[in-house]
Amino acid sequence: MTLPAGATGPAQPWLNADGVMLNPRSSPEQQKLAMAFARSLTSAEGGSLLAATASRLPANQLAALGTDPLLQGFMAQAANALPMPAIPEMQQVWGYGGDLLIKVVDGDADPTAAVKETNALINEANGK
Repeated sequence: MTLPAGATGPAQPWLNADGVMLNPRSSPEQQKLAMAFARSLTSAEGGSLLAATASRLPANQLAALGTDPLLQGFMAQAANALPMPAIPEMQQVWGYGGDLLIKVVDGDADPTAAVKETNALINEANGK
């Protein structure tokens, strides 16, 4: 199940990813080990293991996710996702967005009204 569409079209949530840094100045032996690790981590088998043991969505789309409905839902939503912006304004998004989630989940706010209010607060805080 994916997020519902809004007034301007399908929901396009931000996609955040974890990464691994490999040091190019490592010894040849360490480089071989690092590449073996990277291949394992990004393989379908490695992705399946990551999903099964850590409940993390793997990068490899051929990885088996099992029957976990959360992973299935996140995989479906990832098809429409956009890269998460790396801009200073995100501080306001996370602050006001966190407040929005709490209000809606606790039942203290109508989701549609809360989104409109949060959007206005974020834009005002960022001078937009």
